[in-house]
Amino acid sequence: VVRGWLGVSVQPITHELAQQFHLDKDYGTLVADVVEGSPAAKAGIMRGDVIIAFDGQDVGEPYTLRNMSAGTVPGTEAELKLIRNRETLVLSVTIEEIPSDTQVKASTVTNALSAVSVQDLTPDIFRQLGLPDKIRGVVVTGIKPGSPAERALMPGDILLEVNRRAISGISDYEATIAKLAPETDILLLVFRRGSTIFVTISPD
Repeated sequence: VVRGWLGVSVQPITHELAQQFHLDKDYGTLVADVVEGSPAAKAGIMRGDVIIAFDGQDVGEPYTLRNMSAGTVPGTEAELKLIRNRETLVLSVTIEEIPSDTQVKASTVTNALSAVSVQDLTPDIFRQLGLPDKIRGVVVTGIKPGSPAERALMPGDILLEVNRRAISGISDYEATIAKLAPETDILLLVFRRGSTIFVTISPD
């Protein structure tokens, strides 16, 4: 199965975010990050954009956008309707095949982190998220809706440690989580909004 790729990290619109972005209602999907060189970047999508429709279908939640883009055949041109600085824009984006080195393959993992997609930190991500130079880890790009991980993590989180083991990049992360048993409680050190916090994920 070939999955389509848009190349954005997204999060839900809360009431507080709707006010900050001057939205009429708590609806849409907020772009927290855009992967450098991705279809989204090539189409002109920017951090802070609020995507409200994908090819004419409403996008009320992040998982809707992820499912729609993943289910689109690579090479297909899609139309994104979004709100930027109180204006409604329509951009055309050509969906690409998901790069093999971008996402963690959930099939290799059977524990609570199988619901989490991550990617390596790039200079563009450092710049867009305002990360300190010393930060090392992987950035969360997606979380399966309804999973235990969704209660603890959010797109844009930087995973610094897994069960007290420092994570230097995606290869290190994959090797670490592949050793965790399905029933394992997982302790994560996360960098979020300028601060480091510990969070735990327990299997259902």
